[in-house]
Amino acid sequence: MDLEIKQLSNVGTSNPITARLSIQTSELIKLFPLTDKQKEDIFGLLGMEVNERLVTCYKIYSQLQEQLIKVNQTNKDAYFRGNVVRTPAVMDLRNLCENFLYQAKSILRDLLGIFNIFYNKEFSKPQFDLAYKWAKEKFGEQDNLTKILKDDHDTWIRRIVSMRNAIEHPGGYSGHLKINNIMFINKNIPPYFNAPTWQLNSHTESSILPDMAIFIENTLGLCEDILVILLEKLPKDDIPLIIYEIPVEERDVDCPIRFKVSLHPDYLKQLEN
Repeated sequence: MDLEIKQLSNVGTSNPITARLSIQTSELIKLFPLTDKQKEDIFGLLGMEVNERLVTCYKIYSQLQEQLIKVNQTNKDAYFRGNVVRTPAVMDLRNLCENFLYQAKSILRDLLGIFNIFYNKEFSKPQFDLAYKWAKEKFGEQDNLTKILKDDHDTWIRRIVSMRNAIEHPGGYSGHLKINNIMFINKNIPPYFNAPTWQLNSHTESSILPDMAIFIENTLGLCEDILVILLEKLPKDDIPLIIYEIPVEERDVDCPIRFKVSLHPDYLKQLEN
């Protein structure tokens, strides 16, 4: 069954997000023992829904990056006139951050739907701690899926969800999210300004732009890793398949997918004999 791939935005297959969530997903699921309905649902989830939301995150990141580059390239004299300091600002910063976090939380919620496709296991919220507990009971604590769900939840998922919750329910269970625009440092030596930051409650203040980039890369990798692990857990077919990772330097710049499917080397040797 061939899946119809539509370009939902002006971000094409040369962008790693679309290449790895849309094109790559379509190619990975073709040869594995899945029903047509499962293949449609997997592609609809990763190749369409998650892809579209993550592309939106990328566009927000790019918009913020462009504004900061413009500030950085502006002549110093535009900001300092005698004793007067004209501190620049990112336009609509709070809305950019709120939309990014909304998309981020929605992606994580949607991604958990993959377990319903493979195992009829539903999670109504982006609660990766519950997904970890389920995986631990089903596959064991040392299973790769269990480990990745635990590690990613603890290192970055919990934080990004809490940040969005703090916006949705300020002062509630997740507390408050403080968003700071560009801040003046000094006018003697660069950098003259601090880039925008955000801070969840008493946690360490961090720069928004790098955090957005990290989330995009982490999410992209998590989507791929979960799909690969679940495909490898499927019952083995008569024709043994392996999924292998393409080194970064060998990826096609026009469509930089990360994973490919191939016949197992031992099986290929048997065919040659």
